[in-house]
Amino acid sequence: MFDDNILEAVSERDMDLLILEELNVSRDFSDWFYRGNGLTVPSGGLSKALHSISNPELGESDLIAFYSNGHAILIENKINDIAQTQQAERYQQRGEREIKSGDWKSFSTCMIAPQVYLEGLEEAPMYDRTISHETIIIWFTALGTRRGEYRTAVLEAAIDQGRRGYVVIPDQDATNFWKSHYDYMMALFP
Repeated sequence: MFDDNILEAVSERDMDLLILEELNVSRDFSDWFYRGNGLTVPSGGLSKALHSISNPELGESDLIAFYSNGHAILIENKINDIAQTQQAERYQQRGEREIKSGDWKSFSTCMIAPQVYLEGLEEAPMYDRTISHETIIIWFTALGTRRGEYRTAVLEAAIDQGRRGYVVIPDQDATNFWKSHYDYMMALFP
């Protein structure tokens, strides 16, 4: 049904919002996602999922899914961008900080990406779980609905885009500039 490209290009944000919506509106999906993280679904299910939650020292989580039992899943979503330095460790540190503050009872980390990306990323095993886009496609395909077909088409476009091999090559001078700018701003305007 969706043979033509629906989107010219699929960004990480597009994927974030697709997963965010499904977590927030589909109890079946949010329960499936929780089980996919090796957990037993709490009776109250998902409380809410949020996008782009930042911490000044530890960076950003693409998504966080909060469940009724006090467990949070910090989700990193990739299509083909390179992983940031110590990204998995910072996810762990953010989770540990929230437990110490009493906001969460427990947490786990999960990376979502095309299977080929997960297989080529040394840092992938540092996340508690990984879920491939292909696995999510299986879930949507099983719905047998137009919505499932649409979601599958977007995921397939993301996988195809990742296969084409676009990879951002970091520029060390630009990275150093933005880091020094950030440090300067944090010193003056914490």
